[in-house]
Amino acid sequence: MLSLRAFANAQDMALPEKIHFCELVAEIRIDSVRLQRNPHLPMDELVCTCAILQSFKPPGLTNSVTVTFNYLDKRLTYEGKTFLVFAFQAEPGYRPYGGQAGLIEKGHAYNDFVPPKTRGDPYSYNKIEYPDFIQRIKLVTEANKQSGANGWQPSSSETNSTSAAAASRRSP
Repeated sequence: MLSLRAFANAQDMALPEKIHFCELVAEIRIDSVRLQRNPHLPMDELVCTCAILQSFKPPGLTNSVTVTFNYLDKRLTYEGKTFLVFAFQAEPGYRPYGGQAGLIEKGHAYNDFVPPKTRGDPYSYNKIEYPDFIQRIKLVTEANKQSGANGWQPSSSETNSTSAAAASRRSP
C-alpha cells in the first residue's frame, strides 16, 4: 500500500518560518474528495472537504476547510485519512505548501529543514515523528501567541538546538 509522506527540498524552510508563512496550519481529516481538471495546467486535482481536528493557525472560526492539490499519483488514497497541513489560501479554499509536501500523514515522520550554519554548507533535515511534530507545532504557535508574533518564531531558536519553549521564556 502506498502512503503519502512529506519530504522537504532545497526550497523548504524551517518549521517556525513555515508556520509564519502559511495561512493554515491544522490537523485535518479528509472526509470526501472529488476530481477536477486544473484549468491552467494539463493535470487533475483533488478537491478535498476536510474536518479540522486541531487548529494551530486557523483560517477563521470554522470546523471544516477545502484543500485542493495536484493529483499526481492515482494509487494514493486520501478519504478518511488524517494529515497535518501547511497551506495557503487559493480558490476554492487552500493549497498545501510545496504541493503534496504540505500534507503530512498521521503515523509518518516529517523531515524538518535545518538551514546551513555557514554559507555554502549543505542543508540537512531532522526527522520528527508525527506525535512529536504536533507537540513542536503547539510549542511554536504558543510561543508566538505569547510574544504577539502572529505565527512567527525566529529560526535561530530552532537551528541552535534551543527549544521553542525556551525561546518563549526569553520573549518579553
